[in-house]
Amino acid sequence: MKKIIKLVSQLKQILKSKIALLKTSTYIKLIEKPIKSKYILIDKLGEGKDGVTYIGRIKNQGDSKYIIKIMSRHAKKYSFIVEDIYRNNVQSDNLVSDLKFFNNHYQYPFLELIDVNTNPKDFVHAMKQICDLQISLIKNGFFFWDLGIQHANYMLTKNEKQLKVIDYGGSGFLFIDKSTKIPNDKYKRNLIFARESFIKAAILSHIICYALGKKQFANIASKIQFSNDEELEDIIVHLSQQLTGTVYDEFMKVIVENSLLEEKTWEYVKNVLNKIRNKDFLTQESADISDVIFNPNEIIVTGYQNYVITNKTINPTEGSDTKLWDSKTKFQFICDALEKHKDSFSQPETLADIGANLGMHVFIGKIKYNINKCYGFDYNEEYVDICNKISVNLNLSNCSFSTNSFNRVDGDYDIVIAMGLIHHLFHRTEDYGSLEPILAHFSKITKKSLIIEFPTEYDKKAKKWTMIPGRTKEDDYTLDNFMKYSQRHFSEIIEIGRIGKTRITYILNK
Repeated sequence: MKKIIKLVSQLKQILKSKIALLKTSTYIKLIEKPIKSKYILIDKLGEGKDGVTYIGRIKNQGDSKYIIKIMSRHAKKYSFIVEDIYRNNVQSDNLVSDLKFFNNHYQYPFLELIDVNTNPKDFVHAMKQICDLQISLIKNGFFFWDLGIQHANYMLTKNEKQLKVIDYGGSGFLFIDKSTKIPNDKYKRNLIFARESFIKAAILSHIICYALGKKQFANIASKIQFSNDEELEDIIVHLSQQLTGTVYDEFMKVIVENSLLEEKTWEYVKNVLNKIRNKDFLTQESADISDVIFNPNEIIVTGYQNYVITNKTINPTEGSDTKLWDSKTKFQFICDALEKHKDSFSQPETLADIGANLGMHVFIGKIKYNINKCYGFDYNEEYVDICNKISVNLNLSNCSFSTNSFNRVDGDYDIVIAMGLIHHLFHRTEDYGSLEPILAHFSKITKKSLIIEFPTEYDKKAKKWTMIPGRTKEDDYTLDNFMKYSQRHFSEIIEIGRIGKTRITYILNK
């Protein structure tokens, strides 16, 4: 019965969100015409309940680009708080300069920004800057609560890695002083004045949903906007349990046990974040690169992956260890899987390798199978830098690598590769605690075929990384569960080969 009630509640929430988006979309269409008379809209960046965001230029005012957000009724209703922040000239490098509000939109100068990587070292770097922002705001009587759930409401400048808040329409900022005069009292509970229980729940939700990638908690962000203190305290307990034993355990305790409306708390939080940043993370391993030799006619790569590559050929070589990560065997598995793919589908246009390491699988797709666009994702910048250097050196078009965590990889690709990865996602790098959301996300980004290695529950490395004390565990990491969830999200499962008794490579077709 409880499950049915929970499901009905979730369906109501989804319906409410869709209705809100429909209303926003209808409203935006009405006011887009005057906006287009003022701006040349170059690119649409996003759309949500708070409005639609574009990159654009002001007509007849040169080539300078701006971020332009057309605000929904909801966003416009609460924008007076942000306007107060700028009227009070709050000094913070984390707020954009020259923000201008108009009747139904706002604009600020375009900046080259990048997403915040959610591996702990990068994320902690961003959180320390959030602390500085909160200190600046609190001094002036304001607080920034809406850090984001599905995505972050802040990004980093490309070179300096300085944090910038990117969303100023809506109810992301709050007044601290309860005596502040407001236009009227027709506002949502919790979205005008900062309440401790509300802002604690909001910060913890952000860490769980964004940093740890647990999107199943996303509905909490909407729920807390209407909750009273008693309900919020229950939510805080629930969220704290999810963070207990994770890399953010101590961060969570500081947030829960201290007043977030005092500057000294955020100084304390910065100290805790420094300790987290300096830890030897379970989530980060150093790059296994023995050597990369750039000869005039070929590049020789040795390390976790071993191969020789030119702009026309790629061949695996034997490394110092020929067991779990034998390059020759895995090279053949990828080739076998791509041949199987050809039996089921036409020539693929796109390929993505998650956990790309030294890039061998990406280069197989590009050079040996002539796949048009090939991408590699890895959370280790050293691997990414080397792979991009190889790609540039060989003049391989549409073949690039970037740092990203699994839960942040979006888009859809004809072929997705995930070798030696899934057991790390379960607890170690992203703490899913279930194979179901992992396979669901793979399905979301895969158009045709997923080539995946599954180390079973008897694998030595899998045992180590899927049984970390204090981490979330919704169901067991087993081959049976892998097969069950694969069947749920894919229509065909084909075994490609095995390394030893515990490592099985499959191709899962949509």
